[in-house]
Amino acid sequence: MFGTIRKHSQSMWIVIIIVIVISFVVFFTPSVDVRDWFEGGRADSGISSEEVAAQREVMVGDMMEQLPYLMARQQPPSKPDKVDFDFNIQMMQRNPEGMQKEGDRVAYEALVRLRLLEKAKELGIEFSEETVVRRIEQQFMNENGLFDVNLYQNTVLQFLRQNRLTEDDFRRYRGNEMVLQQLHEVMGASGSFVSTRAVQPLVEKALKKQHTAYEMEVALVKPADFNGSVNNATAQLPGYYEENYKEDIRTRYVWVKLGFEEFAKQPGASENGQAEAAQRMKKLAEQLKAQGGTVDALRSIITADSSQPVLEVEQADLSPSERGQHRLSSVFSQVDVGRTNFVYLERPIISNVEKALFLAGVERDNIEVPLPKFETLTPEKVAEIRKKFIGEKSVELANDAGRTFHTNITTGLDANQTFASLCNANATFQLVSLPPLSAQTKPDDPAMAKLTEHQLDLQTLLRSASFLAGDDSNKTSAKLGAYSSATDSAPGYILFLRKQIPPDLATLKEDLAREVRLYREAHARSSTRAPGSRPHMMTGRNWPDWMRREVELIQLEVFIGAKQRRLEEIEEILRIEGDTLKDKLEKDPTLKQRLADIDAQIAKLKPDQDKLEKELEKLGKQRQSGEGDQTAIGAKTQELHIQMQMLNFRMRPILQQRIEIMGQIPALEMERDEQIPDLIRQAQERQRELGVTPSTDAE
Repeated sequence: MFGTIRKHSQSMWIVIIIVIVISFVVFFTPSVDVRDWFEGGRADSGISSEEVAAQREVMVGDMMEQLPYLMARQQPPSKPDKVDFDFNIQMMQRNPEGMQKEGDRVAYEALVRLRLLEKAKELGIEFSEETVVRRIEQQFMNENGLFDVNLYQNTVLQFLRQNRLTEDDFRRYRGNEMVLQQLHEVMGASGSFVSTRAVQPLVEKALKKQHTAYEMEVALVKPADFNGSVNNATAQLPGYYEENYKEDIRTRYVWVKLGFEEFAKQPGASENGQAEAAQRMKKLAEQLKAQGGTVDALRSIITADSSQPVLEVEQADLSPSERGQHRLSSVFSQVDVGRTNFVYLERPIISNVEKALFLAGVERDNIEVPLPKFETLTPEKVAEIRKKFIGEKSVELANDAGRTFHTNITTGLDANQTFASLCNANATFQLVSLPPLSAQTKPDDPAMAKLTEHQLDLQTLLRSASFLAGDDSNKTSAKLGAYSSATDSAPGYILFLRKQIPPDLATLKEDLAREVRLYREAHARSSTRAPGSRPHMMTGRNWPDWMRREVELIQLEVFIGAKQRRLEEIEEILRIEGDTLKDKLEKDPTLKQRLADIDAQIAKLKPDQDKLEKELEKLGKQRQSGEGDQTAIGAKTQELHIQMQMLNFRMRPILQQRIEIMGQIPALEMERDEQIPDLIRQAQERQRELGVTPSTDAE
């Protein structure tokens, strides 16, 4: 870029300087105002002089990245104000502000820069002032190979002065950039020196795991085989129905339909009548809004309207599943997305359904419908309940039989009986012998057809076989897997590992050579970055292994600080909003009572929500640890998630009504009391994992 500029005549510099100044005003806004350092700003906030100097270097670096764009009359890429944290923190974030970034980027980059310079100092990496000056002069050479003072002063120095930075700042920045580049080259050198002797055992181990095959036998038990063993089904159906069937909470949708065809028949109407229908619907919506937007008002307007065609107010009480199957489901979906008031009917919704316009809304939420008595159910409904009941009981019976048989097989194997003979002696179980399987088994392998036929999963089988193969016990029963529970859609089974077939590494020479090369390349990349590149201080994702822990600790410190400042900000907003709400409620007793009623509804539902959350948390820990019947745990988790969705469906409109009255107060309170403390606690826990004691604890 600079080489191109040097080719221009001296007279062009006046024009270039003007362009730089104008472009700076239009395009370049520094993320931190440098005047803070000179006018009682951040320099008075307790940070050290070293941090101030490092922050100024970061700002110099920002300007140096943008300067070539401005000189070429191009808009430079913007620099963010906040820190884009690495994945460790991103996974924790449920940012209530809808942002992915936190903290002051310049302050964060400065802290990382200081830590790197400390490491360089420990290693004795430094450059003399003369070397730094010479490197700067080399960067700004003219066509004759001499230092171009005008180029240097009219670009870099002028740009620095625009931001109240000095030539000393630039020289310190340039010298430290040279130090950091040398640091990364030194620290990363070891990545290229990993010997084949050191790598090969690791690669061989990985290849063995990938190419090891397992011969397995499986004893299958199918719930359908137990359908005839469910006793007294008819007598148990009423109790099962009352315990397991609950009527869905319903929402009352109200609508007026205005068809195009009726208008198309009128004299002088447009071809399809849509324009005339829209005009009348618009008038109806305006009348409704003027009269308060209630359903009673809508009915009154329709009754008094003598225009043709005659309109009718229709309604339906629908559960979520019924709404999805209703002929006007697309209309109701638009109502649910757009509504902000639960009796106000929204603007006309244009829909292709039935070639009509709709004025639609919601009159009531959370309509509880009593469960019909079992004796009143239709034969079809009773048959549906019976099928579900027998299916669940059959799964229970199959799993009981599977666990009992597993105990018997264990005893039999230790008594020198074979897995096959034990299975053949039990008519309930089907013996399936599987061909050798490995991680290299492809989807089109004939062996996969057998797995598909019996609803078996390859990866699950391989994990179990690998675990069993690692048991050094001489007992035959040590090769017997745990019973895998049946579900309503898959059989239960017991796995027995007959043989482990290790690969012949001599046949994997090409694979071994390739994996050794890839391992060494990956190790080199993880130890350093490309020579000559500026250290990427915007994120921790690309940091080398030797620096990754330090970067994450700095990020955690910045993250916690940003969240703590957010808490202070929330307190001030809540104080202002609380005073406003208090005045509003004192002036409107009806509104105050409505808020009390809403809070009572929330208090009634909150214990159920807390209970479900605790149960889901408990199940999540069990799934993570691998304890218990994982199939049953998965099914229970799915069931609880459905219950939680239904509960949220009931609470959502109530909470939205509360937000209408209280504005942003509920969201801010949740952020203050739950979200931010939880994030701070997680960040502090990560600090402890990295061996650092947090300076403060989340309250």
